[in-house]
Amino acid sequence: MNIEYGKGTTEFGPGVDVTLTGGDVARAIYAYLVAHDIHVCGAATMRIAGELIGDCGIYVDPSGKVISDGVEWSGCGPKEPEPCEHEYEKAAPNPYGISRSCKKCNKPE
Repeated sequence: MNIEYGKGTTEFGPGVDVTLTGGDVARAIYAYLVAHDIHVCGAATMRIAGELIGDCGIYVDPSGKVISDGVEWSGCGPKEPEPCEHEYEKAAPNPYGISRSCKKCNKPE
């Protein structure tokens, strides 16, 4: 598995790319199965849409982030983004109070 800043060119940042090997994907599927009390014992071949599992990737938008081993990878990029004229939506109350994030940069209010 590899994590790096994306090559996006939006005004809000490059995003984050997470690249997974076929083995990473297979382990994730096995973990999902075990979490649902399905256990595979012995040799097995995994296919997705009839194809063997290959490398794949996940792109995280500039409004998102990835946390790996306690390190945060902001979709805005490694540097502090330009000041944002924050736009907040109404948030539903929750047991911990009301929490809202900016629609543009995801910064909490």
